[in-house]
Amino acid sequence: MLHWAFYVLGIELTMVGCIVYWILAYDQHESDEVSVHTHIICGIFALLDFWICGIPVNVYHVLYTMFSGATYFVFTGIYYATNKEIIYYYIDYDVNIGIAVGIIMAVVLIGIPLNHFLFYLQSKLKILLAFNLSRC
Repeated sequence: MLHWAFYVLGIELTMVGCIVYWILAYDQHESDEVSVHTHIICGIFALLDFWICGIPVNVYHVLYTMFSGATYFVFTGIYYATNKEIIYYYIDYDVNIGIAVGIIMAVVLIGIPLNHFLFYLQSKLKILLAFNLSRC
């Protein structure tokens, strides 16, 4: 069960990180090739691993991912409070705390559950394909 939870966390948070990077952090004029390729390849390998591995995703596992995402964002707040350094420019508590908290809430309450639901649907599709291919 612990392996299952960590697998879901790893795959889903990797995809959330990639998606957030491409939506909020990517700037074609300032991003370097290493950062761009890291976020492309990481997402591709996460999807490949998900489709190759036989671990199903339960709809209730979203709680693990949401808790982990919320914990990470609490860490960014503690880190900023102790060091006065920002980790991501779009989560800058000093410039506009309202935007920072809004982004955090959107990722944890909308982005992570939506991402999990898409993985859940893919998991059901994998099971359906396996069942239909095994009958051939």
